Amino acid sequence: MIVGREQELRELNDNYKSNNSGLIVIYGRRRIGKSSLIGYYVEKKPFLSFEALEGISTLKQIEHFIAQMSAQIEDEFLLQMKFTTWDQVFRYITEKLKHGKKKHVLFFDEFQWMASNQSSLVSLIKFFWDTEWKKLNVQLILCGSIASFMVDKVIKSKALYGRVDLELLITELKPVELLKFFDKNRSLHEVLKYILIMGGVPKYFELINKNESFEKNIQKLAFSSSGYLFNDYEKIFYAQFKEPSTYEKIVHFLLKKPQSLEEISGHLKMKSSGGVKRYLKNLEIARFIRSYKPIQKNKTNIIKYKMLDEYLIFFHKYILPHKKQIQNNSPNNIFASKIKTDWTPWLGIAFENFCLKYNVVICDALGIKDIVNEVGPYFERNDTGGFQIDLLIKRTDDTWMICGCKYYEGTVGVEVINEFENKLKRIEVPRGVSVEKVLISVNGANSSVEKLNYFNRILKIKDFFKDY
Repeated sequence: MIVGREQELRELNDNYKSNNSGLIVIYGRRRIGKSSLIGYYVEKKPFLSFEALEGISTLKQIEHFIAQMSAQIEDEFLLQMKFTTWDQVFRYITEKLKHGKKKHVLFFDEFQWMASNQSSLVSLIKFFWDTEWKKLNVQLILCGSIASFMVDKVIKSKALYGRVDLELLITELKPVELLKFFDKNRSLHEVLKYILIMGGVPKYFELINKNESFEKNIQKLAFSSSGYLFNDYEKIFYAQFKEPSTYEKIVHFLLKKPQSLEEISGHLKMKSSGGVKRYLKNLEIARFIRSYKPIQKNKTNIIKYKMLDEYLIFFHKYILPHKKQIQNNSPNNIFASKIKTDWTPWLGIAFENFCLKYNVVICDALGIKDIVNEVGPYFERNDTGGFQIDLLIKRTDDTWMICGCKYYEGTVGVEVINEFENKLKRIEVPRGVSVEKVLISVNGANSSVEKLNYFNRILKIKDFFKDY
């Protein structure tokens, strides 16, 4: 089963149906579902698919490549042939492609490992693309899980620059798509908690036992020595970056609060130009962090960097501090005894991040997605400490929507109105701009709040799970 990816499949099929050959680059973090997408896409199409292995020599990589080809074309004699260079391999593939009557898909998965010990491989592919494959009605797909490599060394390489017909960044699934993993077996409230912890990574949701509770699943996945979420941190982090310790320092620093380039450089004791920008760019391409310009009273060009990946945030907050206990297979239910008892404030912050991340869904639910000018949290700092608005939506029709994002197990009470009023008194709204008040919460507001008719709109969690 494949969940979501309708847009990606449509673009791939449109490219395939054209009369010309197509060169496609696909990238995205590990576990995001790139290989599953292509596996589904190539069904009923003529294709050759090859997955490279990490950390092996070029000769071993070629042997592995030939073994995969032998199995796919059902030619055991191929294993007896001696290939020592990629040039020989590609010439053999070219001869096979010449005999195809329909367009073939040629798929190179984990391309960064295929090219890691062969710096000239991208140039060699360019040569075969220009001289052979482009003429043979081929759809060539280069796919990788190290986004920075795929962008800098493939898409922006001198060899392939201007030749890529389609570039696909595979990102997390939307909330409404994640519902499909549960077959309506679990509540929206429970599904939301999974998203606050794991984001929209398909692999993580595939591991959930939909017949068991949230608490049992998280205990097994995150707080047991064999748990996937307990062990995945090093796999995704250390496989993603060549200098993981520096990237980890940045992540640790950003876990405290959003930081500017200068603040991050000062923390690393490095110059803000060059290296630090590259680290931040690579983290952002991998979608572990995001950059944005804060909405403030006094306009600023300062860019802030903020943690985006829910799993990394949860890992550092709750899994890492209990690492030794988990490794020792403590008989205690760590989640129930150590986490669940006091994690409500953290859920509140996670829900604010959720609303910011999926602000497109909010704008769509409010019916304003076509008139949005600017979206983000609003900060104002002064001698008394200042204040923050969870989400401010500036519209093109001279309207500001002040949004409060509240994670409550029950419904929100009238106390939220006082909080809104205090903030509204302190924010300076330009003359001629109207203000609308929006409450976003898991279960909405209680009857007392609704009777007061204070909010222009009240959104509940179900609004995030509508197909849009």
